[in-house]
Amino acid sequence: MMTIKKTLLFFYLLFTSCILCCPLYAQSAQEPIFEQLLTLDSLLSINKYEAVKKGLKDFSPEQISEKDTPSKVLYYRMLGELKENESKQEESIVAYEHLLEISSESLDAKIALIQAKGINDLGIAYAQIGELEKAKRAHFQSLALYNKYNDPQGGSFNYGNLSIIYKELKQLDSALYCLGEATKMAKLAQDTLGMGYHSLSHGILLIDNNEPVDGLAELNYAYHIFHLMKNEKMKQYTNRIRAGAYKSINDYSTAQSLLFTSRTYYQSVGDTKRLGQTDLSLAEVYFHLQELDSGYQFVQEGIEAFDSVRYVKGLVKGYHLFGEYYARKNSYDQAIKNYKKSLTLSENKYKGMMANSLLAMGSIYLQQGKINEAQKYAKEAFKVSNGSLSEGSERNYYDVMYETSKKQGNIREALHYLEILDQKKSETFNQERANEIARIEYKSKLILEKERLEMEKRQAFENLQNELAREQIILQAIIVGVVLILIILFVLYRSYQLKKQANLNLVRKNVEINELRISEKELAEETLALKERELATTTMLSHERNTLLEQLNEQITALSGKVDETIVPEIKEIKKTIKLNLSEDSWQSFTYQFEKVHPRFFDKLKTRYPSLTQRDLKICAYLRVGMERKEIATVSNMSPEAVKKSLYRIKKKMELTAEENLREFVIAI
Repeated sequence: MMTIKKTLLFFYLLFTSCILCCPLYAQSAQEPIFEQLLTLDSLLSINKYEAVKKGLKDFSPEQISEKDTPSKVLYYRMLGELKENESKQEESIVAYEHLLEISSESLDAKIALIQAKGINDLGIAYAQIGELEKAKRAHFQSLALYNKYNDPQGGSFNYGNLSIIYKELKQLDSALYCLGEATKMAKLAQDTLGMGYHSLSHGILLIDNNEPVDGLAELNYAYHIFHLMKNEKMKQYTNRIRAGAYKSINDYSTAQSLLFTSRTYYQSVGDTKRLGQTDLSLAEVYFHLQELDSGYQFVQEGIEAFDSVRYVKGLVKGYHLFGEYYARKNSYDQAIKNYKKSLTLSENKYKGMMANSLLAMGSIYLQQGKINEAQKYAKEAFKVSNGSLSEGSERNYYDVMYETSKKQGNIREALHYLEILDQKKSETFNQERANEIARIEYKSKLILEKERLEMEKRQAFENLQNELAREQIILQAIIVGVVLILIILFVLYRSYQLKKQANLNLVRKNVEINELRISEKELAEETLALKERELATTTMLSHERNTLLEQLNEQITALSGKVDETIVPEIKEIKKTIKLNLSEDSWQSFTYQFEKVHPRFFDKLKTRYPSLTQRDLKICAYLRVGMERKEIATVSNMSPEAVKKSLYRIKKKMELTAEENLREFVIAI
């Protein structure tokens, strides 16, 4: 095998030497440096990194003439790729940046395309350190060169990378446009593998756009292409993305299975960096499942992996997850320590991760009652992210700002943040419901597809059996009576078998129908629980809103006697506006919504227990939607002790024993 490779290399170098004698390279061939660099470039194309590294030691930029631009392109492109292979990212970028300064006008097509590839790699390196605007400029410059020399494959690479950058910038329309152009160019280049990459990117974009079912379809298509191309590395990378998609629709079991498959692969090939990334993904799954200690172990292993290869971005995320673990364990000092470590490692490069850590610290300080620190870190998170926080972080930000403003007595600001928070909670609730529907829809599609395949197999089997039966009947029709009797017996036996099979199929179908009915019942129960949570949340928010407006009204009333008489009418108008916005019919609104979820609930209570008062009925309704005693006290303007006494009186009126649970009794009505 080695002899074949050496022979091929000999002929390749011989072919290169012949080309150098052509008029196309006449000017370059006069430069012996160019010839040597071209030979090294051919070695680099077959991954002979050590040989190229050794060869480049004999050169320095000063040896290359200012007019010898082809040699400069080869030198800096090879140097950049070598440094990239050695994980020396900053040195790689410095080398590639020299390519930006070289004019392509005097270059032939081959050298210009080498320059284009180097600039494309520069764009990738910029994106990896968060320099997205520089990355865009590099990719557009590389794209212009590829278009100039009609190289659709290179154009496909650049458009694919640009789609990733626009995704990071949350410009999804631009990302989808670039992805469409990348796919077109991949088809022109007949690049099947490139089409797989673009399907992968398309799937990621759809998932980020909250379209998990369509996203999974694209990811599965990408996985199929990589499987056909026997590209195990990309198969496992796709598996990690698919795991994230399943996690978004709460299918944690499938996500775990995919991640463990990828983990086994990365261990076998010694890919430490991606092994660490997979460990952190598994940790996030375990955190979602509330299995915090299992998640902690994977975070620890991920950090050890990243530390061994000095992958800073992975370390930033790893220490953030450590902070999340300790925060959930209420070990706030340890949590703050790890969040600060994550921030230090970020060095202002990874804005999104920095914003998440700052916001997490703000939430901890809020829980500790350190109001000023909480608000400071929340504002810093918003500033670092340029006002573009992720969905979950955005809600946490408004929650912290609302609570701190309320506790500082800034009623107007608190009301402003409360209104935004109410909107964000509603959006989150709708998104959770959409994800749940997507999960059920995807499972239903899988069930239907499985049924379709089984039916096709059964139909093919039955067709084959019927054809065989017909052939046997024709063949046996010419045989004497004894054989005819045997055929009749055989047909009767086959009829019995088919009937038996049909009965078995009917039983199996009934079982499947029952399972579907159970699934529908579970969905109905989950929907009811969601509506109850929404009802309880709406009631609490309405009460807090009224409380804030009443406080504001009282403060304005107190000021009325201390201001100039000329603005008294304006104060009255403000008080009138506040009064109009007070939800006086909150109980009627609650009753209306509640009766839609639990019809005739109050009628049943009144009929069975006529001694119950209106307040008793309210408390029973609040229990039914899952409110705790403290929440009931808040919305009823009662003290927790008063609520406790009311609950005791209600149990007495219902003649319940001390061991019987009032909430469970009310839910069962």
